[in-house]
Formats: sequence, C-alpha cells, structure tokens
Amino acid sequence: MTPHPAHDTVAETVRIEGARILATLIRTIGDVQLAEDAVQEASLAALGAWPVTGVPPQPRAWLTVTARRKAIDILRRERARPDKERDGLMMMELSGSDIPPDEVVHDDLLRLIFICCHPALSPPTRIALALRTLCGLTPAQIGGVLLTTEVATTKRLTRARQKIAAAHIPYRVPAEESWPGDFQRCAG
Repeated sequence: MTPHPAHDTVAETVRIEGARILATLIRTIGDVQLAEDAVQEASLAALGAWPVTGVPPQPRAWLTVTARRKAIDILRRERARPDKERDGLMMMELSGSDIPPDEVVHDDLLRLIFICCHPALSPPTRIALALRTLCGLTPAQIGGVLLTTEVATTKRLTRARQKIAAAHIPYRVPAEESWPGDFQRCAG
C-alpha cells in the first residue's frame, strides 16, 4: 500500500518547518518536553486529517495551531498532578496567543539555539540537543555522529531537558554584550 500524498506533505512540512514550530511553541508554553510532545501529536493529527480534508493552504500555521491546542490538551490531562500548578495560567496564555509573524519566528529559533547551547550543558549534550531539536535527527542518527549508542543518546537528551527545566534556563536571547562568548560557545 502506497502512502497518501498528504503524508509526504506532512513529513516535508515537519522536516522543513519543525524547528520553527517547536521554537514558537516553546516560546509560548516555556516547556521543551511539552512542546516536543505537542508537535508530535499535531503531526499525527495531520497524518489523519490531511488525507481526508486536504492539505491546508498554510501547513506550518495549521501544525502550529494544532500543536498549541495539543499542548493545552496535555496540560488538561496532567492537571490532576500536584506539581502542575502553573497549568491554568499557561492554558490561558496559550488560548489567547496568535500565530507570530515571521520575524518573531526567527527570534524564536535564535532563542532555541541559545537554549541548546547554554553553558550549563556539556559540549556533547549541546551538540546532541541541537541536532535533535533544531535538525530533527533521531537519537540513533545522533548516536552515530557522537559515536555513542541510541540508548545513551536518548538518556543524554532526557537529562538535558531535565536540566533545562530544573535550572529554569530562560527562553530568551542573551544581552548583546555577551554575544561574542555566546556565539563562540554555539559555534564551538
């Protein structure tokens, strides 16, 4: 059985626009893991919907809005958990936000780059997180690049996300005077 052409469009949109969608969602909700989960669920929703309804005129916008709604759904499901007190506030913020213009999306990507290259993370972890988050590589592919196993890479990525959350690493572009060192760290 051959896949529906809409499935190829979903895959291509996620491959090309996935980092932008993820960056926008992280800016909106402030939680890397939740944003990744919501983007995955939105991609699955697109795989189910687009073959039936057709590919929307703006696939990235559709995926962004759907991912935002999926994030709200995830937060609602987890509302009963005692350590999720901020859910109500986050849901209100999410439901009132619009799709940002392209300039904001580029800023979101820059913020995401700075999170991936934060000095609290080790250099191999920065590389793994950037390859996963910005480039969409699988843990197996990243393991091949870093000469580690898929399991080790998955654990490294999980620890990185936990460290970002625990350290409350801000989702922002650093002050301009720190850019030379920040750019060196991101490039090095």
